[in-house]
Amino acid sequence: MAFQLDTFEKYETNLNEGRVIEIIDPVSGLPTGLEIRVVSYESTRVKDAVRKAAAKIPKDDRGSKEALIRRNEEMTMTVACAAIVSWTGWDDEDGNPVPCDLENIRHLLASSGEVRKQVDAAADDATGFFTK
Repeated sequence: MAFQLDTFEKYETNLNEGRVIEIIDPVSGLPTGLEIRVVSYESTRVKDAVRKAAAKIPKDDRGSKEALIRRNEEMTMTVACAAIVSWTGWDDEDGNPVPCDLENIRHLLASSGEVRKQVDAAADDATGFFTK
C-alpha cells in the first residue's frame, strides 16, 4: 500500500472537529446517557488554551512547591476543559439541557474524576481521531 497524504490531512481535521464519546458508568459498565464531543489534546483549540494560560504566568514567578503544584493542576484542568466542545444528555432538575460552558465544564470535571478520566483518555488517544 502506498503512502496517502490525505489520510493524515483528514486526521488533522478530525483532531479539531473532535469525536463523540459516551460516558460509561464505571460500576455497571453501561452508558450514562451523557455524550461529550471531545477534541484531541493535539488540536488547535487545546494548544491555544494552553498558550493563553501560559501567557498569564509571570515570568519571574517561581513560587513555592505548593504554588507550582497548584499551577500544574490548573494547567491540566485548562487542557481538559479545552478538549470538551459540547455535550448532550445532561439536564437540570427541570429537564432543561445544562449549557456546555466553561463554568459547567469545570464543575463536571472537578466533580467527577471518572468523567475526567474518560475525557482525558479520549482526547489523548490519537488513533480515535483517524477515520477508517
